[in-house]
Amino acid sequence: MISKKTKILAKFFLIFFVLIVLSLNYQHLEKVVNYLNYRVLAVNLSFQPYLPKFLLETAKKIEIEQKQELIGNLYIAKIQAKAPIMFSIDPANTDPLYLKSYLERGVLFYPGSVLPGKPGKTVILGHSAPANWPKIKFDTVFSELNRLANDDEIQLDLAGQVYRYRVVDKVILTRGSEVPDFALTNSENMLVLISCWPPGKDYKRIAVASILISE
Repeated sequence: MISKKTKILAKFFLIFFVLIVLSLNYQHLEKVVNYLNYRVLAVNLSFQPYLPKFLLETAKKIEIEQKQELIGNLYIAKIQAKAPIMFSIDPANTDPLYLKSYLERGVLFYPGSVLPGKPGKTVILGHSAPANWPKIKFDTVFSELNRLANDDEIQLDLAGQVYRYRVVDKVILTRGSEVPDFALTNSENMLVLISCWPPGKDYKRIAVASILISE
């Protein structure tokens, strides 16, 4: 009987063979590397030591190229929250497992939301954790979102530009429900921070909305 490990290795070598075939077409290679990054690297199956150097370098190059103009940080002075803003290299992928790999490295710019300064909603996701939870990675970055109140300030630094926001609303949402408009006009840019509620539990969501006041 074929073991589970053997099946996984067989799938890996099949993917590797396809990569070799597609290596002459960078556009297709990019899509496959993104898939491999999610299915193999992101879930930490310890295949990295077996990957050829060119493949690891290609994956890194693709990620750098797609992020080099979108390097930024989030600051919330009131709750002493600070984290790098992560951007998915596969914006069409909203699979929770895929997004989780980014949340472990900072807060996540939700795929499909608008960039700061543009009309519409800029949505950023972050982890939360119960009281006294050890500060591992960025597990606690949004644990105190509930402390934010109207007129508190949130700051985004993105690609060398500073965006300042003023909190205008805060709601608790049922899991899976749509983010409300918060009386957003067509010309305004709103930042919405979202995390699990209560902290560390996947029952509901807390959403804190803020309006851009300067850039």
